[in-house]
Amino acid sequence: MTQIYESPLPLLFLGLILTAGCLFGWLKTADKRLFLGVLLGLLIAAAGVLVERMVVTDRELIERVIHAVAADIRAGRIEAAVQHITPDAEDLRVRARGELRLYQVTAIAIKRPIEITLTPEDAPTKGKAEFNVVVTGGDLTGTITNQQVPRFLIVHFVKKDGRWYASDYEHDEP
Repeated sequence: MTQIYESPLPLLFLGLILTAGCLFGWLKTADKRLFLGVLLGLLIAAAGVLVERMVVTDRELIERVIHAVAADIRAGRIEAAVQHITPDAEDLRVRARGELRLYQVTAIAIKRPIEITLTPEDAPTKGKAEFNVVVTGGDLTGTITNQQVPRFLIVHFVKKDGRWYASDYEHDEP
């Protein structure tokens, strides 16, 4: 069911197939019932897009957190970036601040797909995101500049009070 909420393609495809079939039949026969089928197909396609836009899933929320952290890091807002780490993991916040303060990041390209798995049966709900990034930047001394560094990230998330927080992360060679 969440696939419909995350991608309008299944309902869009169904609606367009129904529309095309009914339109072809209506043009050949001028049967009013087939014209109603054309309208129904267009309605199904529009509903699919509307539902996908209106419903935000946990996977989409996690992806938004990932992009928000990347934007904060690019802008040099380290404190804003670490606010996406769960409040009860102060040691993780300290580690992240320490790592981020070593570098001047000028660009972050998040590569697709972002593989997100959820464990809603746990309390609190947990998730894990795995993805590749290419970070462009250098060190604060200016010795290294505009270097592209590809990384593979695994970020663990926890949902608290309706909000997703990073609870741990690791990065390695892609």
